[in-house]
Amino acid sequence: MTVSVDFLRPSDAGEYDRYLASRADGLFYHCTEFKRYVAALTGGEDRTLVARRDGRMVGALPLMAKPGPFGTVLNSMPYYGSNGGPLFDDPDAAASLAGAYGDLAGGAGIAAATVVENPFARQPWPDLPQTCTDARINQSTDLGRVSGGSLAGVVESSALRNARKARRHGIRATLDEGRWEGLWEAHRAGMEAIGARVKTRESFALLGRFFAPGSRYRIYVAELDGAAVAFLLLFYFNGIVEYYVPATVPQHRELQPMAVLLEEAMLDAANRGFHTWNWGGTWLTQDGVYRFKEKWGAVPRDYRYRVRINDDRLLERGRGELEAAYPNFYVCPYALLRGAAGATDSSSQPRR
Repeated sequence: MTVSVDFLRPSDAGEYDRYLASRADGLFYHCTEFKRYVAALTGGEDRTLVARRDGRMVGALPLMAKPGPFGTVLNSMPYYGSNGGPLFDDPDAAASLAGAYGDLAGGAGIAAATVVENPFARQPWPDLPQTCTDARINQSTDLGRVSGGSLAGVVESSALRNARKARRHGIRATLDEGRWEGLWEAHRAGMEAIGARVKTRESFALLGRFFAPGSRYRIYVAELDGAAVAFLLLFYFNGIVEYYVPATVPQHRELQPMAVLLEEAMLDAANRGFHTWNWGGTWLTQDGVYRFKEKWGAVPRDYRYRVRINDDRLLERGRGELEAAYPNFYVCPYALLRGAAGATDSSSQPRR
């Protein structure tokens, strides 16, 4: 039977999420809840493509659009480097999705389009017209190796020593999804201390509106003498834990409270049947971040941002100008910019 491709209708969201859950490579960043959350934060418009054969869904490509002063930008997916990319049952579905995406990405008014590859994809994505790529490294830990209620043999001994040291100093872990504001404040302080971009207060305040606390997301809190010293926001979907926002109160960093939260959360996830801890993307230049994740059992997978630039005039703009025009959407590798206040690195979407 012929495969047809069309935009996902809001009334089909339930069918779409069931399709995601039926696939081992369906990610949290594909799901309807996350798309609605990102739309609320960015003003992006859902343009998800779905492939059907004889009325049955056989493929999907989550996609969002952001109109702006230089044309429309497409991302799969936007917001801090969220992984996107297609899911498909067979080569015909893949080819049909690829053709529909190519037509859309090359259409009138589209300034640029980017697919952030899914590092857990089970099949290779067909070649797409692209003008450049932007490389990343995904790191993830196999929670299926956890046994006997211990991370020994999964993570390095130094990670577990850090957790034991923190506990000796009185650090204790608890769960409390209501403490999103404390999480945001610790996140803001930590990011400002290193000159990094801060997620908005709104992005934390909206968690309970779009996601089920306890099942879809959890907030772990490290306490010392009743005061919060670190937080960890995690998302859960389809057997994968997403390491999303870690935040340590700067003056308590030397006590290693995050080690306690990581050990507790990883063991909890393994006990609940989750098989993968996804640490997210790492830039090629982030040696320290790479080593930290590696210490906690992470193994690497290369992936790319597949970027199509239709209007070279975008490259004459400055980084700040593009960020203001398309907030939280990926436009192009900043290293290509020729405009004022360009960038010295190739990334526009730092991850965790």
